[in-house]
Amino acid sequence: MLSTPTSDTVAFAPIAGFWRRVTAFVVDAAIIGCIGHLLGLALPGVFVRIGPWGPCVGFVVALAWFVAQESARGGQSPGKRLLRIRVVDAQGQVLSPARGAVRFAVLSVPWFLIGAALPSEVVTFAGGFPIAALTLGGLLALAWLLALNRRTRQSLHDLAVGAFVVRASAGTRDAPGPARAGGGHLAIAGVLALLAGTTSLLHPSVRPMRAIHDRLALEPELRSVNVYGSTLRTYGVSSDSRLNDTLFIEATIAKPLDDAVPLSTRLAGIALATWPDAKRQDRLSVRLAHGFDIGIASNWDANTLSLTPGQWADRVAAGLGELPN
Repeated sequence: MLSTPTSDTVAFAPIAGFWRRVTAFVVDAAIIGCIGHLLGLALPGVFVRIGPWGPCVGFVVALAWFVAQESARGGQSPGKRLLRIRVVDAQGQVLSPARGAVRFAVLSVPWFLIGAALPSEVVTFAGGFPIAALTLGGLLALAWLLALNRRTRQSLHDLAVGAFVVRASAGTRDAPGPARAGGGHLAIAGVLALLAGTTSLLHPSVRPMRAIHDRLALEPELRSVNVYGSTLRTYGVSSDSRLNDTLFIEATIAKPLDDAVPLSTRLAGIALATWPDAKRQDRLSVRLAHGFDIGIASNWDANTLSLTPGQWADRVAAGLGELPN
């Protein structure tokens, strides 16, 4: 007679690998993106009026999705069910809704903050170090641990609540084996976050760009504005190369414009007047966009005009920056 295996003879569930987790996340992200697209079709005017707070909508939708799926359906979202993996704690139990919410927040807050139009005093606090460390640093730390912490594959969001993602294999416990994340990987993740934070302190033009941002934020036609610089190396026909510096102004507007030239010219003129060194840039690009971004879906109607500082100055002098009454 065959004996029924006891719990002591059942193997621990193997830890889910990197590609299974990534593929499952891509499937879930595609589903959430479809939900966001349908919401955008149904409520475009509402999301336009929400403006910079739009990513909060996507965060709440995604939070509700993952918590409802992974805390009430055996630790499996549709993507995880397709890839035969599940989220459990160290005892193999499904996470409570509260732990599931914390896990999702640690994973997603860096991403949603990148797309959020934060107040200037928040962005510039302590030289921008906290925000840069939380957003770029958080994403780097999450990616490092997920890809290289091979012993448990626990990333920051898993470690925050003691969660594991395991293979849902027949004949195994739901609990993972007794393993701990390597302390070396945690240290490296912390260093990555700190280094990312310093990027906001090292750029020589960060302070004047913030001055431009603060001045442009006073313009009544703008809902939000972002100012940043970029240096790119370009190559000519003779293989000669040179560095090109570009100042970017990206603004969202409350109402669509029949002609974007006057407002674009006005914003470029303000930038040139606020930061005299802007005249030394190779290009000054102004992008005006009307629409919405809710973090999981977006729809923009944008107009971009890129000219040299001299060309912008000529337009300002010619009165092209005067807005119609």
